[in-house]
Amino acid sequence: MLVALPGILIVMLALTLREPVRRENVTLGSRVRFADTVAYVRRHWIAYLTLTSGAAVSSVASYAMYSWVPALFDRQFA
Repeated sequence: MLVALPGILIVMLALTLREPVRRENVTLGSRVRFADTVAYVRRHWIAYLTLTSGAAVSSVASYAMYSWVPALFDRQFA
């Protein structure tokens, strides 16, 4: 309970912040074309490359650990 008290204070402070005014004029019925999506991904390729690479490396590390830990327990604790 004592650890959560600062979090409650931070939540109260966050509630005093105002959301910035939206400057985009987007209609609810508008559709995004596939070509626009591809253009956006090409424009921000570094972000997508690092996110995808990070997820792949994390998965490889997790699978390596999960396959190694049973052998470790077998050797350590018979």
